[in-house]
Amino acid sequence: MKQKILVPHNPAWNQQFQQEAEQIRRICGDVILEIHHIGSTSIPGMIAQPIIDILGVFSDFETFNTLEKRFVEEAYDWSNDPGEYPWTSRFVRKLHPNKNDSHVPDSIAHLHFYPQGSPNIKRLLSFREYLIKHPKEADLYARIKCHYAKYGDPLFYSMDKRPFVRKIERLVSPDEFEMAEKMLRVGIPAHEIITYVNLSMRQVLDLEELLCAEKDR
Repeated sequence: MKQKILVPHNPAWNQQFQQEAEQIRRICGDVILEIHHIGSTSIPGMIAQPIIDILGVFSDFETFNTLEKRFVEEAYDWSNDPGEYPWTSRFVRKLHPNKNDSHVPDSIAHLHFYPQGSPNIKRLLSFREYLIKHPKEADLYARIKCHYAKYGDPLFYSMDKRPFVRKIERLVSPDEFEMAEKMLRVGIPAHEIITYVNLSMRQVLDLEELLCAEKDR
């Protein structure tokens, strides 16, 4: 497992995103509805892994799945991860040509595709917008990332950042989290809660885990 590679913000990342977005549009045609630059490389001044994170919104999962061959022909690595219930997602990445070099990340770009209406779209875009509008929180996030990249286990890098991410997600969607918490406390299962609130299954399960830990204390 490679150590996470963090570098200062590079203004060229936005241009790289635009190039990837053009390629995605060529591959997907009308199936793709929206393409957004997300993740740390989309936040001005943010230290980040030099991997462009992209959010793509598609119209129909069955049709989108027929594009696998086209993505592979364009040097993308197609994942068969079934996605997050009840919204089916697709993860695609473009591998770095020198991925065996320990000084570069394995990928150039990570593509996160969700169907129109998925709560994960709001989750990812709201997190980005919050950090852009709140530089002090963005600076704290950068310091957390640096700490875990330097001292933490690369395998758990994303998990180590989760407490901070959870805090921001709750700040941007307070009403949804309040309703989900009330429903969890009376025993309504997560898969039913997500039909009433605009939260992802992961967000509700994270909240359920926190409430269980609270009970055990």
